[in-house]
Amino acid sequence: MMNSFLQTDVQQLLRDIIMGLARSSSPNEKNHRGRLLLTWFERVDQLNNSYLGEVEAILFDLSGTLVNDLLAVYNGYVDLCKKYNRKPPSLIQFREDFKLPYPDFLSEKGYKEIEDAIYFWKNAYMNYGSLITIFSDVIPTLKKLKNLDSIKLGVVSQTPKEQVQQNLKKFSLQTYVDNIVFDRWKPKPNGLLQALEELETKNPKNVIYIGDMKEDLEAAHAANIQPWAIYREKGSFHTLENLQKGNPTKILTVMTEIITAIS
Repeated sequence: MMNSFLQTDVQQLLRDIIMGLARSSSPNEKNHRGRLLLTWFERVDQLNNSYLGEVEAILFDLSGTLVNDLLAVYNGYVDLCKKYNRKPPSLIQFREDFKLPYPDFLSEKGYKEIEDAIYFWKNAYMNYGSLITIFSDVIPTLKKLKNLDSIKLGVVSQTPKEQVQQNLKKFSLQTYVDNIVFDRWKPKPNGLLQALEELETKNPKNVIYIGDMKEDLEAAHAANIQPWAIYREKGSFHTLENLQKGNPTKILTVMTEIITAIS
């Protein structure tokens, strides 16, 4: 197994080899081989850190991951721009610029009354409820995962609480999840750490967090859990380029790929 290859005794052997090189060979040869081995050793450490054992839990972001509400969020932001006499961005530009948390995004865009702007945006979002759908691959995947009794499922979302509750109810998602955390902190790991505690997981390395934004992945890294991205050309909030900046250990294109990946 890959895991046995990455155990401490092998790592110690590599250190011994490197120390041996330091005591032999010409300076140039020693430096060259040493650099190669150090690079390889760093790669082994990366593989060890990303190794996924028996999955204990899978946590999901909501917006752009389970629920397709990109157009509702975008149109709500367009309304906000118009309210403050600002030129709205194109959808493409919005996906390139949007970031979490919301206050940081609005502050960077020059808004001063942040709380008022968030309140308006949230209410504007509600006006576009007819545009919100669930991705077609979500329910089939959740049903299969729910049948695996050993894996706990949760939602950790920075979408405002009222919107999360509305969307969970609209698409009957509560049926499939064991835990819901309303996360105001991403890319900080607070919400994910809360979910780990409430689900009583034993090893964060055996927990996956799946999201469609760079900040989702950064939060997962900070919580020491597996950062998986899902990218959909229509529906993901971040472009593929932005997602890759979050250094995901895996990028899904359809949710059903989870089943194969953890089998």
